[in-house]
Amino acid sequence: MIDTRSSRLGIIVAATITLSTGGSVSMAGTAHAEATLPEAPEVTVCGPLRERFAFWSWSRLAGSADPSRVEGLAGVEPLTHRTRDGRTLEGYRLASRHPDGEVRRTVLVVGGNAMLADQVLGEFTPLAEAGLEVVVFDYRGYGRSSGRPRLLAIIGDKLELARRLADEGTAPLAFYGISMGGIVLANTLPYLRDDEQPERFVIDGSPARISGYGCPERFDPVENLPDDTAHLMFVGGEADSVVPLDQSVELIEAIEAGGGRSEARPEFDHPFMDRDPRVRQTRLELIRDFLAEE
Repeated sequence: MIDTRSSRLGIIVAATITLSTGGSVSMAGTAHAEATLPEAPEVTVCGPLRERFAFWSWSRLAGSADPSRVEGLAGVEPLTHRTRDGRTLEGYRLASRHPDGEVRRTVLVVGGNAMLADQVLGEFTPLAEAGLEVVVFDYRGYGRSSGRPRLLAIIGDKLELARRLADEGTAPLAFYGISMGGIVLANTLPYLRDDEQPERFVIDGSPARISGYGCPERFDPVENLPDDTAHLMFVGGEADSVVPLDQSVELIEAIEAGGGRSEARPEFDHPFMDRDPRVRQTRLELIRDFLAEE
């Protein structure tokens, strides 16, 4: 179980400090605004001091990996991925538990900026029971994954993982992006071939733009959406104090304009921070049903 109170406090404090850190500081050889995908080197693109401090704060909030958290879960397989720059990412696959053995889709889950794979894997049991296979990895520099956490490199990692899962061909691909994970996965879309694109994509509690934090506009999630968004759903709520809903309005409007769906509800908090278990269950059921539907 995630300690939502400490997570909320830490994320808000880290975000406040990050926003107050000036973006005009330069450090030769560390900021490479021109760097892009698919090479995605391990460099800063949102301001060298700001981005480094933000990820340092968030990765500390995430804490240490503890594989014992998933020992009691059925159908769990540890996974390793070697990146283009030699980093090692550690994660898990949660197998489908459909009674007929069906695997409807493989869901690549990308968590928030203070989450670890072993902390959240058990939350996705309802997805597995609906016939979905769930794959989640720690960010580079988090948990047991090596490297330094940097936005561009993390996006490159998830692009590699999406391509790997699409090439494996176990089942059609789907995305579930939680908070920062929605930012990361949206940025992979322009670089995926048609046969690598997700059949379903849920963006949960993510902002429309991050350029206000000193990042180049090309990383704004809303700038990376396809024209046809019928396979996308946004989930969020008015109770979210980490990413207030008004920061997501442009994203919601773009998804709806392209034929997609939004579920912005008054009672929804930031992902995995809903205090009422019934609200948390309702939220997860919405996500499960959308990801599993034909």
